[in-house]
Amino acid sequence: RVGNLGTDNFDEVRKFLTGLASKKKLDKHILIGDLNFPELNWPDASTSVNLHKSFIDMFTDEFGHTQLIDLPTHKGGNILDLAFTNISDLITDVRVLGHNEACKSDHFGIDFKVGLDVSFRKMEKREVFNFSKANWRGINFELKKIDWNSLIESRDPHVSWPLFKNTLHTLCNKYIPKKVIRHQFEPPWFDSDCDRVRR
Repeated sequence: RVGNLGTDNFDEVRKFLTGLASKKKLDKHILIGDLNFPELNWPDASTSVNLHKSFIDMFTDEFGHTQLIDLPTHKGGNILDLAFTNISDLITDVRVLGHNEACKSDHFGIDFKVGLDVSFRKMEKREVFNFSKANWRGINFELKKIDWNSLIESRDPHVSWPLFKNTLHTLCNKYIPKKVIRHQFEPPWFDSDCDRVRR
């Protein structure tokens, strides 16, 4: 929601986005979000607010972006959710979804297709906990023996959290066997139980 930011924050956002845009591996840009520019008029992007104009000039002039949304994206009738890109020739079927079609919100969803060939990196084998074979009784028994008051009481949260995390991780390594997986599109925590819930 950069429309709520002041000039100092604009400079920080501009510096960050310029750094991203200058990287050779990031030569194709699509920036989407609720930028909160209610005073902007589309499709000509006219505005009387200098900060909003600065953002639009940055996207269009500096980055060479085109803004794709020209219909209201908020129930108040404003075009607040915008989509900027420098590959507009590869984007088709841009549409603003109906109210609550994507989710319950006072904003409307945005949908489009991107005509890019994406190569997926081959995933390496990795070792993860096999929670289905965990010794939960052993873990619970040792957790009950720990004097948590003496371990984390009166400590700063930045100290308490690593102590708790390391204690739990040590018990997991002791009582939960591991297995090697090589699923290309699933995170390490996505096990068979999660898959059943998804289905």
